Amino acid sequence: MKLAIPIRGSIRARVPPVDLAIALFCCALIGLLWFAIESQLKDELARTIAGEMKVNYNLALAYEEQTVRTLGTVSQTVLLIKREYERQGKRLNLRRLIGNGEIESSLYDSVGVVDERGDLILNDRSFPHISMKDRDHFQHHQRSDSKELYIARPVVDRITNKWTIVMSRRLDKPDGSFGGVAFAALDPTYFTRFYQKANIGEHGIIFLARLDGTTLARRTGPADTYGEDMSGSPVFGEIRSKASGNFIGIGKIDGFARYFGFRTLEQYPLVVVVGTSQAEALQNFRDSRRSDYRAGWLASALIALFGAGLLVALSGQRRAAAALRARQAALSESEERFRGLVQSAMDAIITVDEAQTIVQFNPAAAAMFQLPGEAAIGTLLERLVPERFRGAHAVRMRHFRNSGPTSERVGAFENLAALRADGTEFPVEASISQLQAGGVRTYTVILRDITARKTSEARIEYLATHDSLTDLPNRNLIRDRIAQAITHARRTGRQIALMFTDLDRFKVINDGFGHPFGDALLKAAADRFQAALRDGDTVARLGGDEFLILLSDLRKAEDVYIVAHRILDSFGKPFSLEGREVHVSASIGVSIYPQDGEDFDTLMGRADVAMYGAKDLGRGTYRFFDAEMSEGLRQRVEQEAALRLALEKHQLHVLYQPKVDLATGAIAGAEALLRWAHPEQGPIPPASFIPLAEESGLIVPIGEWVLRTACAQSKAWQDAGLPRIVASVNVSARQFLHQDIVELVRAVLEETGLAPELLELELTETLIARNVEKTIATIDKLKLLGVQFSIDDFGTGYSGLSQLKRFRVNGLKIDQSFVRNLHTDRNDAAISLAIITLARSLDLKVTAEGVETAEQCAFMSEHGCDEMQGYYFSRPVPPGDFADMLKSGKHLPRPPAKNTVAAMRST
Repeated sequence: MKLAIPIRGSIRARVPPVDLAIALFCCALIGLLWFAIESQLKDELARTIAGEMKVNYNLALAYEEQTVRTLGTVSQTVLLIKREYERQGKRLNLRRLIGNGEIESSLYDSVGVVDERGDLILNDRSFPHISMKDRDHFQHHQRSDSKELYIARPVVDRITNKWTIVMSRRLDKPDGSFGGVAFAALDPTYFTRFYQKANIGEHGIIFLARLDGTTLARRTGPADTYGEDMSGSPVFGEIRSKASGNFIGIGKIDGFARYFGFRTLEQYPLVVVVGTSQAEALQNFRDSRRSDYRAGWLASALIALFGAGLLVALSGQRRAAAALRARQAALSESEERFRGLVQSAMDAIITVDEAQTIVQFNPAAAAMFQLPGEAAIGTLLERLVPERFRGAHAVRMRHFRNSGPTSERVGAFENLAALRADGTEFPVEASISQLQAGGVRTYTVILRDITARKTSEARIEYLATHDSLTDLPNRNLIRDRIAQAITHARRTGRQIALMFTDLDRFKVINDGFGHPFGDALLKAAADRFQAALRDGDTVARLGGDEFLILLSDLRKAEDVYIVAHRILDSFGKPFSLEGREVHVSASIGVSIYPQDGEDFDTLMGRADVAMYGAKDLGRGTYRFFDAEMSEGLRQRVEQEAALRLALEKHQLHVLYQPKVDLATGAIAGAEALLRWAHPEQGPIPPASFIPLAEESGLIVPIGEWVLRTACAQSKAWQDAGLPRIVASVNVSARQFLHQDIVELVRAVLEETGLAPELLELELTETLIARNVEKTIATIDKLKLLGVQFSIDDFGTGYSGLSQLKRFRVNGLKIDQSFVRNLHTDRNDAAISLAIITLARSLDLKVTAEGVETAEQCAFMSEHGCDEMQGYYFSRPVPPGDFADMLKSGKHLPRPPAKNTVAAMRST
């Protein structure tokens, strides 16, 4: 019959009800503990993933901005090559564009032009003329008449055997048909350099791809790949679904799971993608989870041991004292093991009692707070909280005390501030749990230092709104602040001012001393701007040497004058950088809200116009915007556009004024003089368009055309059997100092066949005084070719006699302002005589300009002047009329009697 007894009844008979209740209670307690741990880990995992997604999206945004800036530069470069080629044809010299700084050569592997047959006809690297008709970019433009920049698939260059990305534009013939391709080739590694800046781990990925799925450049860890077809990959499937965002994907090649952030570029059919390895992103979480699991297992073991101890204690009433001592020993050993594990935890673990007194402070906590454990135990928890947060801390702890008597985690992870023993604050992530057992309630605080993560997030946010070189606000931030200032000014009736500021001659300094020196100058200029402003004003760097200043909450317009004068005074002092002293002034244009505009774009545009007005006043000053200034700028832009067309439409032409030998009366040379015959405005004086050509840079192609035209015409006269004469051509400062003038002259002489000794280049005295050493070096190189030199308008510049003897020139030209008043101004006569005497002592030829009367001619002849030119002999004439004078042997009339000259002397 005993075998028929039910098992359930047997268990009940063997296990007392109290012991069973204790066992169930311990199981429930352990279950609650693990529920709390898993809930905490689940929340932490979600925050970690969300944070990683946000960081990757911000990195993709930064990568997009870098890529758009680069592609903008490339687009402008290719557009420049296209326009110059369509204007000059095969005469286009790409190296000259690079030498002038119009093309930044360090950005490209090569630039060039391919004709309509696919042949490479122009390039900057002296590559052989190869066929490129099978290349993607050539076939694209051959099929399409689109004028936009085309970004081709990466290919291996036939010459360098390296990967390259070709970006190109279509060339059109005058009839609109396909005329070839202008291109710039880039090293694709340029687009993967962002990888090092992004710091996205060993297995992170970054790539730039076309929307058809072809990667332009991809870097995974240390390896770069190009031209992959990713159109069928799951990753690219996610990208096609929306313009920007985040997703989790698995790499098709390496099988790594990654968190991706991506953005599709608005201006170009490209997408940028940044991804971090899931394994690397979650490494800290996994470490934390292991630590939590260890603590959980330890706590579970403690609870189990506690239950077992209680059962043993109950059974001890029924057993001997020896059994009780054994149970107590086992419990003591277990607790010691638990304490040891807590002491070895990576996170700071602090336990406090009901009164918020610290009862446990593990080594990780001691290291984090720089406070020994023995000094912390027995003190209040609030000593670890900054004073301004202690009230909120007390409220939070009261909430925990009222949350219930059970053992559970009642505080989710939060970002808080903690206080070290030395008084410094730092950010922490905190979790607070409470445990109540045996009528005693304790609170366990688990803390993790997140300083590094916060610093990284803050840096990313900072770079989105500030200039990386000067640390000033960038265009995005200043736009936002100006919008806020306008809103405030509209509400209060106050004014605001925008000051558009440009550093004068910065390009000359940047080119002359190098970009690192230029960067140092920009940072020093930024410091001076900030020092000159009022509290509450903002200065931002827009790019290059352009700065924008916001003066907000103006009570009176005089405040603008005060700030402007402070800035100009501060720039009056030299900059001492890298052992050099340089003087740089600033030109400032000012616009005022609301009279000059009511939005950012209008105010900035008008301040920009006013700044150019300040430059017209002589630089180093400021000017306020007015309506006439805007109209003047419009006319100036229109005239510049007309001048650009003038060379293409053959509206420019060259006249020639004879230079006559005063000893023989025969024509000895011809000065080439530029003229502009506008189809609507008629003849435009050189004094009106030459300065505009200088400022806009058009003087370079125009000057080259005049040089080539004059040399070709002089050679044509010789070939026609006319006397050999010297052709004189004026050279501008921009040509002489910034263009490769030596190479240009050599090429023109070879092209036209003119003998070098029959070419004379005329330099102004102001030009040679601008950069003495460079001028001397350039003149010496040209003298080796056999070219002659003369100094034009001598006596009107600032060159010293000590400098003059260093220049290997052949002659001086007396400025017409001295010749014109010979018969009325004794000073002009004395200056003319002094120039002639000086030239004789230096063995230089002297030419008098602007001779209009017989008396002036006689004066020059009597006092030893070698040549004259002016209306007295002939006005500037077309090539045909000049040839007629050479054929007829036209000579200078006989000078008047000496008493006429004497009469001039006595006047």
